[in-house]
Amino acid sequence: MTTTTIALLIAAGVAAIIDWIAVAGQRERLIYIFKPAVMVALILATITLPDIPTTLRLFVIGAQLAGLTGDVALMLGKFIPGAAAFAVGHVLYIIGWLPYAVPGIGAAVGIVLALVLMFTFGRRITVAAAHRSIAMGQVVSIYQVLLSLMAVAAFATDTWLLAAAAALFVVSDTILGWTRFVHERPQLRVVVHMTYHIAQIGIVAALPLLVSAS
Repeated sequence: MTTTTIALLIAAGVAAIIDWIAVAGQRERLIYIFKPAVMVALILATITLPDIPTTLRLFVIGAQLAGLTGDVALMLGKFIPGAAAFAVGHVLYIIGWLPYAVPGIGAAVGIVLALVLMFTFGRRITVAAAHRSIAMGQVVSIYQVLLSLMAVAAFATDTWLLAAAAALFVVSDTILGWTRFVHERPQLRVVVHMTYHIAQIGIVAALPLLVSAS
């Protein structure tokens, strides 16, 4: 990594920590600034990463832009547009990582974990969302499938840092879905932000490992 990339990753981490403190203190104005700032710093970090294939870089940046769009939509209370933006991001991550995926233990572990999650917490969340409206249930169901496929693709690369980041992404979204549709727990909002930001930072940090292992 270049000095610029490292500096941008540190900046993303600092912005994330400020966001977590703001969430804990319910300081919404700071959240509106620093939550998007994390993704802006990560997009710039991805741009400056050396020795990354152009195709992979473009798909990751596209996924990050989708994540930034989703962040803004969710902050404005637009759940379905936010979920749609993140769904697009997961598709882009999947496409970007698939060339590095291999059949093996990593893929098998990812599939098993995804199935277990979908038929336990995922099922409860989908049913609860469907009670709100049929459309909401469908959106949540489709989103969970794409989220799970993203994680499986990450595990299939056999890059441990990428797999861990994807797993944290799943944890973040599962907690978000649970607290939104099954059992509201505002105190878990900090955990949602923490796991999400660590996941996004981890994805960027894992890209050199992903390329070097291929």
